[in-house]
Amino acid sequence: MAVNTKTRPLRLEQMWEQATEDFYKLTAKDLKKKSTQPATFESVMQQIENTPIEDDMKKSARDTKNKLKDATLDATKCIKLLGGIAAQAASATFPASGLCFNAVSFLLDAPFKIISLYAQLTELFQTVATFLKQFKIFERIEKSSDIDPALLETVNQLLICFVRICALSIKLLHGGTWEQVKVYLKKSLLDKDPGVSDELAKLKRLSQARDSITQSLTLEAALKSDNKLTDLLLRASETDQKIEDIAKGIRNVTVGMDFLVDAERDKVRQKQLDDIKTNLGIEKLLNESDKQYRDAETRQVKGTGSWLLEQDQFQQWIEPAAKGTQFLLLLGKKNVGKSFLIPAVSEHIRAQKRDATEQIALAKYFFPQDTDRSGTKSPQIQQAFKCLAYQLAQENKVYAKELAVICKAELNQLSGKELWEKLKFEEATHGTTFILILDGIDQLHSANEELFNVLANLQVPNDASSSGLRILLSGPRSSMGHLVEREPAIEVTEHNSEDVKKYIEKSLEEADVLRGDEGEVVNLRKLVTEKLPGEAGNDFYKMDIAVREISRQRYLDEAGVHRVLDKAGAEIKEIIKRDLQQLNETLDPPSIKELNELLSWIFCFAGVLRINELKAAHALGHDKTAVRPLKKILKDDYGSIFEIDDDEYVTVSSPEIQECLIFEKRHDSGSRMENEEGAQRTVTITKEEINILRNFIKAFVDPETFEKFGFEAFFQGKRDAQVRIGINIKDAYTTVISTLLDLFQNNKKEKMSELGRTALSELPFLLDPNRGIGELSELDSEHKSKIGSGLIGFLSGRVDFWVGKYGHGTPSSWLEDDDALDTLWRWLKDSTVVKASGQGETDWIDRVTDPNAKYQLLRPVVLAYAHHWLRDTSWNTWDDASVNCHLRNPVYWIQNYLARERFSKKEIDKFEVTYRLTEDQIAASANWAGKELSIEQQDSLWYERLGRTYLLFGKRDGAMETFIEARKRGLTTTTITEQLAKSYAGLGKYAEATDCMKDVVKDLKSVENPSEKDADRLRGDVHVLIEWYSKIREPDMAMKWCEEALKYDKEKYRVYRMKIKTLFENDRIKEAAELLLEWSHQSATDYDLSMLEAMQYDFAVYCVAEYDYDDENDHFHAIMSLAQQIEKYDTVLEAMAKAVDFAKSKKEDDALGVLLLYRGNAFDKSHLGKDGSSSALRDWHDCRVVGKRSGGIVGFQATRNIGFYHFKEAMNPQCTGDEQQEHVQRLEKILRESKSDPNIWISDDAAGYLEALLAIYYRSVGDDAKARQLLQREIKNYLDMLSDEWPENDWQAYQQLAVILARYGDDCNALSAWSLLPPSDAGSESPSPKRQGDLRLYCDGRCSTRWTYANDIWYCRYCANVKFDSVCLEKLRAGTLLRDICSPNHQFLRVPKWSDEEFRAVGKDRVRVGGEIQPDGTRNGGEIMTVEEWKNRLYEEWDIQKPAKREKEEEKDKEAGEEVKEKDGEVSEEVSGEVTSLSTEQPTVVETSAS
Repeated sequence: MAVNTKTRPLRLEQMWEQATEDFYKLTAKDLKKKSTQPATFESVMQQIENTPIEDDMKKSARDTKNKLKDATLDATKCIKLLGGIAAQAASATFPASGLCFNAVSFLLDAPFKIISLYAQLTELFQTVATFLKQFKIFERIEKSSDIDPALLETVNQLLICFVRICALSIKLLHGGTWEQVKVYLKKSLLDKDPGVSDELAKLKRLSQARDSITQSLTLEAALKSDNKLTDLLLRASETDQKIEDIAKGIRNVTVGMDFLVDAERDKVRQKQLDDIKTNLGIEKLLNESDKQYRDAETRQVKGTGSWLLEQDQFQQWIEPAAKGTQFLLLLGKKNVGKSFLIPAVSEHIRAQKRDATEQIALAKYFFPQDTDRSGTKSPQIQQAFKCLAYQLAQENKVYAKELAVICKAELNQLSGKELWEKLKFEEATHGTTFILILDGIDQLHSANEELFNVLANLQVPNDASSSGLRILLSGPRSSMGHLVEREPAIEVTEHNSEDVKKYIEKSLEEADVLRGDEGEVVNLRKLVTEKLPGEAGNDFYKMDIAVREISRQRYLDEAGVHRVLDKAGAEIKEIIKRDLQQLNETLDPPSIKELNELLSWIFCFAGVLRINELKAAHALGHDKTAVRPLKKILKDDYGSIFEIDDDEYVTVSSPEIQECLIFEKRHDSGSRMENEEGAQRTVTITKEEINILRNFIKAFVDPETFEKFGFEAFFQGKRDAQVRIGINIKDAYTTVISTLLDLFQNNKKEKMSELGRTALSELPFLLDPNRGIGELSELDSEHKSKIGSGLIGFLSGRVDFWVGKYGHGTPSSWLEDDDALDTLWRWLKDSTVVKASGQGETDWIDRVTDPNAKYQLLRPVVLAYAHHWLRDTSWNTWDDASVNCHLRNPVYWIQNYLARERFSKKEIDKFEVTYRLTEDQIAASANWAGKELSIEQQDSLWYERLGRTYLLFGKRDGAMETFIEARKRGLTTTTITEQLAKSYAGLGKYAEATDCMKDVVKDLKSVENPSEKDADRLRGDVHVLIEWYSKIREPDMAMKWCEEALKYDKEKYRVYRMKIKTLFENDRIKEAAELLLEWSHQSATDYDLSMLEAMQYDFAVYCVAEYDYDDENDHFHAIMSLAQQIEKYDTVLEAMAKAVDFAKSKKEDDALGVLLLYRGNAFDKSHLGKDGSSSALRDWHDCRVVGKRSGGIVGFQATRNIGFYHFKEAMNPQCTGDEQQEHVQRLEKILRESKSDPNIWISDDAAGYLEALLAIYYRSVGDDAKARQLLQREIKNYLDMLSDEWPENDWQAYQQLAVILARYGDDCNALSAWSLLPPSDAGSESPSPKRQGDLRLYCDGRCSTRWTYANDIWYCRYCANVKFDSVCLEKLRAGTLLRDICSPNHQFLRVPKWSDEEFRAVGKDRVRVGGEIQPDGTRNGGEIMTVEEWKNRLYEEWDIQKPAKREKEEEKDKEAGEEVKEKDGEVSEEVSGEVTSLSTEQPTVVETSAS
């Protein structure tokens, strides 16, 4: 599949060109010219095999070569897979993977064939493979519409990074003399050169760049288990062919294809998940848990945990067929490797999930290893349950709906047991398994009893249910309570000896310790690997420290190694203190002070500082640049203290070290007062005591004598001697905050380039008394005054500057978080701060600290945003990276500020952060900003920014008007004109649109040396002109622009199809026929096909590549309609047959699937009668087979086409009864297949549509019971959506209820549902001319009609979500619509024109029910009731229990079960109740048309 050339960044091509150029500069080797043929996976492996090395006959030498082969094999397999994706944007003349293999081949051309070099290369490739295997791609990547730009860029960056690693290694190993190489080989290649180690770090970071995506798998998992995906990517890598239909994961892509599910639903689901996360308040917890998981995943050695997967207890636990709740306990003391097993379990479950027919949802949580600094006990059980629930919601849509309702309630006051029951973990849907993993149970301490009380009461489902709950707990035996007595348990240390051994070997290699084959080295390495586990008690942390201490020895010393091993079993705190003491003794005072400064920043920012931000913070106190990179200093000098994760966040490496680094008492000198029980107490001289003595002496002697006797140097030495590693938290916070505020106030942007955004975001939290700074009353006046003054100066006078610089990072948390506002308010109202302020500052404080309007504190920030939005010409609003921050954020800030203001005045019931804005709200934001900023003249900049904002929010009317005003004021840039043209077209004003777009094309054609982006833009704009001129019936102009488009040669076959469509739609049949016949005899220049055959083949390729099915469907319809009219239908069918054979010969399944689908459509509408129908069914069935094989989504449409054909025949009165029954049975069969076949894309939507067709049939023959049974599931889902506390999805529920009820024939209730989709100003006596509501529908006649509320819509009862306005419906019935959609013979529901009079008569939150429907869709009579009463009636009519009643009965069943358990005294005995399960089947939002 070709990447969308309209959006593909040119920079990818440039990146590869730069990479090859850099490779040549470093190595003097041309990456593109390794040989006449690029290197391949196979040639690289053969190169290793053919290369001689010293002592080749020795077993050790052969083993070394085999290890290199294995490591290279691992790395290059990943490279080959990634090459299949990267090829979609890399050079068309040379595969990306080929460049990588050339780089490897050059690296293997070592001038010195020595074992040590091969060992170094083995280490390099092992490291590379470890990182690459962690890279995640979408699990169903082959089923997607287009390559995710982020995925595409990251993959190319990965491969380029790999090439650079090879180049740097070549330079290091190949560029010197034999003596230099021998020196290099004494130290690890990975550490010798900063360039290599930095690039490896970058490779690791890129490999982890996509950890947040759901429904994903690592390359390692793909290589192990996903043969289809692996084959697809390998083929793309080898042939450089384009992967068709590879990136399903893009959200918010407008696909325009009739049978695609509305993209809005994806947005709504993401919004739903975001709201759940916000309401649960768990984002930070999720990040911390995920960080621990990724740390375990990164640190573990390949193959860790493989033994666990083979254990009988594990296999019984994971068995899908097992009913009820199954437990598994992983037992072991702290640090014995339990956490390292969780990634292995997770990958196994995800592999099982891909292969299973049952649904599996996995959630895991790592309990944090440190306690709350404030000493308050946090509800860790409840936090864990919330995090698990959110992850289940990510993987299970039905549970997500339930959770969206649940988390609206107040959950923070619930006990662990109450929250567990509220979150309904046990009520997994029939056929669904929820798997919960909890690691670090021992971190709960006394709270673990609450967890066990919850788990002890879990119910076992009845025998009819196949649902299950799997719970894995990891922790010491002592922390498992009574569970350890009755649940399956595995002692980790009894089985993981191989894991431990591999880990030690890896640690020795990474530390560059005991390498080589010399006898003494081999013996010492064996000694360490065999003795260390026992001495350290299999404690991985102690083993790390032991390896580090061994690495500090200068010479091979068996006695020294024995001493380290003998001490390896000491208590962790003692080991840490010993390590810190060594550092205190070896570091000089300035180095210790520098280390303490770093500790202050890291502790205060609590894990949110990355290495580049910490570097910026460190530079604030140092004018000179360090010789070594800070990252290297932290890793090499302070590796035992700091940890740098894959995202480059810096933290203290363990809670135990953190505890040893914090002083409980404030000693400015940095001296340590030991207070642990049994620890030696150190008597120290404090800084204050030194200063007192110094000042005393200075008072009695003159300055000359003071200097002569060297007193100053003496006292400075005493001060330096007192410095120790460690900090006092309060001192750290006051210093850090004061430093930041000083920088903010003085606009020192050059020193804040990296730190500024994070510092702004965290400022309220740094000031929070519940963090480290403590209560304001405990803070001394000097520090409090300094911080208060800095805060006032920043907010009152400097915030505009910082918003301008960090607009997209300025703290939205200030806007959303009441606690942040409270913190700022308390500081400004503190009496010490107020007293220390001047009169002007005091007046400002009074203005912004009204206790009833704390939101006023935000006013400086809001005004800063307003200024930059509408006044700052330096703000870039055109680059994609800047749009959100520079256009969206100002409107969000202003609207939410105004909402807070209305809330404070009791004008609204509650304040909620608003992100979905109307045109009126955007205009109101601009007007407020103009008033507050005293903007008297609205100039071109004003209108340009406002127009861009309207367009960003999809408000075309407003955009058009403002762009016109901008042009009137002299702003006539190409981009403004282009946006105005598209605004016109979106409103159906094609004449105006073409005039504007011609100016744009003229300007773009005049550009000298246009970039590829400019060329793509020009081509796209010319195509738009062709379409627009055709729409306004100016075929000559359209044909003129077709000739213009052909000058660019790209997409020429599409232009040919556009010519046919233009001529046909404008009744120029003769010209169109001549072209069609000419192309049928003319040979194509780029395919071994005729022009007509090539045009059909290209049609399929283009559909797959661009996902432009909507336009291409119309082109195809025009060609087939023309062929039928001129009696050349068979000619076109023959051309399609040749195109089908051509696609088969090229093994292009996705293009083949499109051709089979559309040829089936052509047969279905042909003159061939039953033969045509049989051929159509054959092609559609073949399309389904191809779709399942390739993952193409055309199989989904083919399924619906087959179903609709059988429905149409079942409803055909000319068919006999037996024939009708046969078609019904075939329809039911295809429904069963679509439900049970997991390979049919969006099978749930296909099933929902087929169920609706069957219901219509059964209703037509009087079998209401079957019809209701088929529709009841969806009626329930949408009624429940209306009963939840999440109003954002109500419009979807009303719309889909209306569609389903209309299909059933209940038009009265269908129109009742439509009436509940009003405009926002419903009932107004003077409605806005730009009325808008929540509805989001477009006319399928492809006119400009768009509905945002229920207003004169004709909805087809048979097709999947097909609707027309009155004009297009008349065209359909007259046969002039010129679209292959719907049928004039179908039945429609008429949704009447909106009536404000009717709305006022009925009343708000009320609905008219029943009555008699009139031809215009209005009704006579009927009763008026509340919406709630109407919903209750529907629940009753459709025999569906209301959610509240279901919950009540479920609770009753649980209570009954608990009573029986108490009587029987057996926790394991089950009492079944009628527990209504959540449905796994998703509500169908069918936005497509049937054939």
